[in-house]
Amino acid sequence: MKSGRTVSLRPVKNHPVYHGYACAKGRASPQFGYLKGRLLHSMKRQADGSLAPIESSQGIREVASIVRQSVERYGPRSVAVYTGTCASMYTAPWVFADAFLEAIGSPMSFHTMQIDQPGKPIAMALHGTWLAGHANPEQADAWLVIGTNPTISMMFPPNPAHLIARVKKRGTPIFVVDPRRTEIASKADVFLQVPPGKDSVVLAGLIHIVLAENLQDHEFIAENVRGLESLRLAVRDFTPEYVAQRVGVSAAQLQAVARGYARSKRGIAFAGTGPNMSPRGSLTEYLRMSLMTLCGHWRRAGDEVSGYGVLIHPPPAFAQATDPTPATGLGVDMRVRNLTKTAAGMPTSALAEEILLEGEGRVRVLITLGGNPMAAWPDQLRTLAALKKLDLLVCLEPVISDTARYAHYVIAPTMLFETTTATTVFEAASVLIPLYRTIEPYAAFAPPVVQPPEGADVIDDWQFFFDLAREMGLSLTIKPVSYMFHPAKAQERAVKLDMARRPTTEQMWEILLADSPVPLAKVMAHPGGQVFDMPRREVMPKAPGWTGKLDIGNADMLQDLRHTFLEAHSEDNREYPFLLIGRRLKDRWNSSWREHSVITRSWPYNPAFMNPADMSVLGLSTGDIVEISSRRAALRGVIEADRTMLPGVIAMTHAWGASPEDDVNPADVGANTGLLTDNTSDCDRFSAMPRMGAIPVRIRPIKDEPASVAAEANISSV
Repeated sequence: MKSGRTVSLRPVKNHPVYHGYACAKGRASPQFGYLKGRLLHSMKRQADGSLAPIESSQGIREVASIVRQSVERYGPRSVAVYTGTCASMYTAPWVFADAFLEAIGSPMSFHTMQIDQPGKPIAMALHGTWLAGHANPEQADAWLVIGTNPTISMMFPPNPAHLIARVKKRGTPIFVVDPRRTEIASKADVFLQVPPGKDSVVLAGLIHIVLAENLQDHEFIAENVRGLESLRLAVRDFTPEYVAQRVGVSAAQLQAVARGYARSKRGIAFAGTGPNMSPRGSLTEYLRMSLMTLCGHWRRAGDEVSGYGVLIHPPPAFAQATDPTPATGLGVDMRVRNLTKTAAGMPTSALAEEILLEGEGRVRVLITLGGNPMAAWPDQLRTLAALKKLDLLVCLEPVISDTARYAHYVIAPTMLFETTTATTVFEAASVLIPLYRTIEPYAAFAPPVVQPPEGADVIDDWQFFFDLAREMGLSLTIKPVSYMFHPAKAQERAVKLDMARRPTTEQMWEILLADSPVPLAKVMAHPGGQVFDMPRREVMPKAPGWTGKLDIGNADMLQDLRHTFLEAHSEDNREYPFLLIGRRLKDRWNSSWREHSVITRSWPYNPAFMNPADMSVLGLSTGDIVEISSRRAALRGVIEADRTMLPGVIAMTHAWGASPEDDVNPADVGANTGLLTDNTSDCDRFSAMPRMGAIPVRIRPIKDEPASVAAEANISSV
């Protein structure tokens, strides 16, 4: 702190959970509130298209009037909310956003996770759930890592590198499947460097080996599993020799992975964003879970349960399975492509189509909360057309983002160190995402460190939804997140807010964390966070008469697997010989803060990483401009040599780069790979996600031509 401003962030060396670690983006965050482009006042679109300051209270009144008219004239589902990653890291904003949608009766709630990894909840629905979960990474005695790089993606909070070093020292084998020799791949006992989009082929091959060599857990399967023979038949043709030839590794490597993983007692297998964004992401996740089930890699009665509840009551852990549930058709129909709400939520990838399709039920109002659709959604061309067609676009954003450029109102929010937050999101993740589970019952409550800059007119995101509802004459009912895994109790303890008076921040948190396992006041008494002394939780035995079983023979998934096998006979890469994948960079927030020198110090643009052997064939050098074309459009990229890349594969950062309307030098800003995708083709049949990874592309060197980012993008094509 200096003169009332945050200056730097340094980790606590002896912290019991973080072990002296803070990521590059976290260390850069104290400067975010003082960047030149930070909004200190809300903005309104003027008649000439420009944005001009407006008092936040006046902006909210005007937004409320337009939303009210839309609901009255077109119905509640004409209003949608999109919650992005930034808002997901805070509890209050999305709770109040959901309460607002419930108050107007709109089911149109969309989330970034429905783009990121929708295959996970869909696979869980089709496979069934083991109520005790699996071992956390610290406890597991084998890792199978598919298409993710934890030290960069932060898949294992709070200190991935420290965790990997500990488990390697303990002798835990790590098996990695990835098109790039990543940081974790360099530490793998066996590394399978395979083309993107082939993860389901590898998993089918591993399952084949487990069954052929009788390595499955017979006792666990007999008691808790159905569909074994269907799965055995489905993987019959995925022999080690076939898979080796298909993905370019040796049969011996596949056998080493299958044997090493299956013979462990409590192995874990996990897949990242890359496989989920590639073709058949739901199938990859389903086969991953089926492999774990075959090997019996789930917690048993008496095992220690991680993810202790401090602020959130965790669900009970039983050594038993729930039967599969429907993955689609969950009560809300969309108007496009016969899509419905899924186990992963409403299909965000189809929201642009909902906005563009005329007729009853069209989304006319979109409120974006901590998200940047123009950067993050697939199919930039269709997204651009949709944003322009909205009757009202409201962005809660601290900067004029790629999306906010097209907004009618931009509401300026408080920022990280100016608002109150707690570790509730990480506790929830420790249940919903087992890889986030930690042994330590840790929690923290953090009040504001600084006040907003002098003269600023900014509000907390949750306050926007309260004020909006009040202006519309609505009442909000808030369910405590402390009972989020106990729906009946959450409904019982729900609080109908007094709309005549906005609650204080303290009152709001008392509602959100009502009856938390550790009282909020006790957590607040430890400003730096605390590992609390709580009783050990163990997995409870199966309930008497319980009949639920996990299903590893789902007919739809195995049909998709058969199609995966048949695709080998129709793959033709001559027109588009390269596959483009996404890549995370450790110091970059994908869709925001391009103005921050720390975020852009490595590359201010979006580099196209490529194996030097491929560069040599094309006559390219690092820094050369190339045209990258898909069947949808073309963009300009800047080549960066990278020997870790599999030949035939290029990698660019997802959600980074210019709008299709911008005519910029790619070496100054960079292009967004969403331009290359098409929402209406090559989609996962459950999640409706188009191919956002393993995109077939061709590469053409650019010589002495204008460096336009969207050289061939036909914006009128939508």
